[in-house]
Amino acid sequence: METRFCYATDNYTESRHFYESVLGWYVYSEWNRSQTDRGVVYHAGSGLLEILFCPPDKASRLDGGFYLYLEVAELDTLHTALEKAGCATTAPQQQPWGHISFSVHDPAGLHLKFFKKTAKA
Repeated sequence: METRFCYATDNYTESRHFYESVLGWYVYSEWNRSQTDRGVVYHAGSGLLEILFCPPDKASRLDGGFYLYLEVAELDTLHTALEKAGCATTAPQQQPWGHISFSVHDPAGLHLKFFKKTAKA
């Protein structure tokens, strides 16, 4: 299973410089599909750190800009269990990078995204 801490920032270039040049972290993967759809993933111990570019005018699009991105084997089973427990979840959606994912907030308000790897859309 894979665990990622993700955040979005409009200081994307500066953040990359910090992690790559100051801390010396190596890029695990990255994408640059457009000026507003860019990101990078670094190994961070036993997990991953993912930084997403977020234009200043979209600063609130990701609940303050951070969330945990957690891989699970039985995505549909987990989604059903959370709904039965009364949790407000989003519907599972196929993502263009090859994941099906959904979101929920924990009782303290932490944004959790669960995913399962699939073929790219």
